[in-house]
Amino acid sequence: MSAGPTRRRPTFTRSAAKGVAELPEHVKKACMNIVRELAAGTPRGKKLKGELAELRSVRLGRTHRLLYLETTDEIQVVDVGPRGDIYK
Repeated sequence: MSAGPTRRRPTFTRSAAKGVAELPEHVKKACMNIVRELAAGTPRGKKLKGELAELRSVRLGRTHRLLYLETTDEIQVVDVGPRGDIYK
């Protein structure tokens, strides 16, 4: 019998938690749904390049993004916010 998918613990940096708190309600719901999917092992987003190559980016609607770092036991949400302002 095989084990089920490994569930990873989601964590948020301070800036990411603040970014989530400031999101419009419908975008906040989308954000939390994506975090749950990531924790359950569903791959999302695209790999970034350059000095951010260890991160992945997921769209939250048309105007917002979520940046995260993926490890074997954790999904660390690094930043959340408007596309033009995120991670500068």
